[in-house]
Amino acid sequence: MNDLDATNAMMTHHAQLVGQVDTLARSVETDPTLAATAALLAYLAGEVLPHALAEEASIYRAASDLPALAPLIGGLIVEHHELARLGDDLNPATPDLVRRAAARRVRLLFADHVGVENEVVLPALRDEAPGSLPRLLEAMHEFLGAPATDPAPATTDDALFALLGQASDELERAGASDAAGRLLARAWTVLRAPRPDLARRVTSRLHRVARSLEPTAVSIATPSTSAPSDTDSLDVRSMPPRDRHESIFSAYEALPAGASFVLVNDHDPKPLRYQFDAEHPGAFTWDYLESGPQVWRVRIGRSAA
Repeated sequence: MNDLDATNAMMTHHAQLVGQVDTLARSVETDPTLAATAALLAYLAGEVLPHALAEEASIYRAASDLPALAPLIGGLIVEHHELARLGDDLNPATPDLVRRAAARRVRLLFADHVGVENEVVLPALRDEAPGSLPRLLEAMHEFLGAPATDPAPATTDDALFALLGQASDELERAGASDAAGRLLARAWTVLRAPRPDLARRVTSRLHRVARSLEPTAVSIATPSTSAPSDTDSLDVRSMPPRDRHESIFSAYEALPAGASFVLVNDHDPKPLRYQFDAEHPGAFTWDYLESGPQVWRVRIGRSAA
């Protein structure tokens, strides 16, 4: 097993955890019966929190040795404690309103938490400590007393997502990361409306593929009287990662023809560009105004009719 295989195994397991938490938490939000609450509590206690402890003993310990990640890891551990504390609010003795709010907080917190692990922690370990992820995955399995084998997809959704991931992996291994990005972006357009939960998983994988692309020179646009006027600026840096792309597309889709807005982001929005190419081919403009390393600004416009 190499770093890529270990990353895929971890992300597949993350997707299963997030999907089950989402399903169980939504059941409590809809109808906070004792049975629904007990099911969510049991899953947190039996799967999520043991997984969190295994991460702290392996992945987080290794990531803390990377200076850039140490503060982030401290915050992720605090979120583990918050997930455990929310179990108190899910106690059957609490009012229905409290249980609903706690279930929603668990669902959103855990999805964002895993998104950070997938999009920041795992790529950093792969890039800064090559060869470490297979060993860390094995350490997690040993901590949990589980066999060191990849979990079988639990649902049809998981199986299809795994096949999509395998296809993008094969393209990456063949040196066709750009084709992998375009494939994932097309899958995202299919899933965006009917299955936003799966679309977010595809977006997460698209970010990973984009990071594997060779850096390319970015041309910075200069002000021009012929450029569309910017009607707004959208700074997504403070938004949870899971909400960013839909917020950006909503802003674009609200534009009149010929108008634009400036996207402000904390990384090169290459994954978003793949999605725009798939969702609105030939109907948008994309001009870099600033290209990092800390802040990226892109003017995104709706082409004139």
